[in-house]
Amino acid sequence: MGKQNDIRERRPLDFEWIAKSGVFPSIPEPPFEDRKMLKQIWGRKWGVPDEVGTLRVVLVHEPREEEIKAVTADAPYHEKSGWRYDLEGRWIWPGKDLPDLPKMQEQHDALVEIIQNEGIEVINLDGVVPPGDGGHVMACMSRDYAVAVKGGVIVCRMARKRRRGEEALVAKKLGSLGVPILRTIHGTGVFEGGNFVQLNQENAVVGRGSLGNEEGERQVEEVLRVLRINLIRTALPGYQGHIDGYLGMAGKNLALVNTSMMSHDFQGKLKNLGIKVISSSFTNVLVLKPGKILASTDISDETRKALEKEGIETVTVDMSELGKALGGPRCSTCPLIRDPA
Repeated sequence: MGKQNDIRERRPLDFEWIAKSGVFPSIPEPPFEDRKMLKQIWGRKWGVPDEVGTLRVVLVHEPREEEIKAVTADAPYHEKSGWRYDLEGRWIWPGKDLPDLPKMQEQHDALVEIIQNEGIEVINLDGVVPPGDGGHVMACMSRDYAVAVKGGVIVCRMARKRRRGEEALVAKKLGSLGVPILRTIHGTGVFEGGNFVQLNQENAVVGRGSLGNEEGERQVEEVLRVLRINLIRTALPGYQGHIDGYLGMAGKNLALVNTSMMSHDFQGKLKNLGIKVISSSFTNVLVLKPGKILASTDISDETRKALEKEGIETVTVDMSELGKALGGPRCSTCPLIRDPA
């Protein structure tokens, strides 16, 4: 009892004096995303200030039997669209053939090996997307889970129900790694990482298509505004969902653009930002370091030669089976740390 009375009788802290004296000040600077502060507080310099600096850490997810086993021969096939699909809307798969899992895994291993040979750390997403019923056939496309920006990541929310749950799995992994989560898309917002491209350190673009909505964009823009990054919106053609099928950064102020599919207005904005355009139908590339990109073997000789003229070396990987999960090297990777270009 005597000890408790002593505590009660102590003089209360004089917060006014503490505030005015400057002995223990509240300091907003440097900002959260300062790289030295990130290393000190969060253990590593997490974040991606642009898409063309040296890649340091990337997250991937190997194709798993538990995530594609629902694609069976008795599932319906739509002749006109060329899609096999689930009657309950859990999954779709391109083509009549069933997934060749060993080949998908072999090609994924080759992709990872190329990245690791560049000295880049590859982190594997552990576990299976719940409930493990074989309906997450696109889960190996890890780009869509999260958008990495300066200082951390925005955890996305998948637009289609059949992919819901992938973002929860990655959030747990990011938390275990100590990656700062700046925002989780919530409410009625939907947003996927394949629909976001950072053009440079001050400007990013989102494609307005079928796999995102205005509320999702608004939430992403709130994060970007704090980071002083301007968000450009541009419409995607038809029912297309992701902008990285039409736009990809290949180097500093150098973009691969499907000029027949992106609007004249948007291409004018790229020009105003000082970004040179290489016209190409193949845009899904991953910059490994300045002057070197990873593409699938589908890239044309014409595009490779155009990149060579700009001092860009192209390394290729076979994604003939893995790509049936609707993605290329960019889609298959989720960068977590990249040096500023």
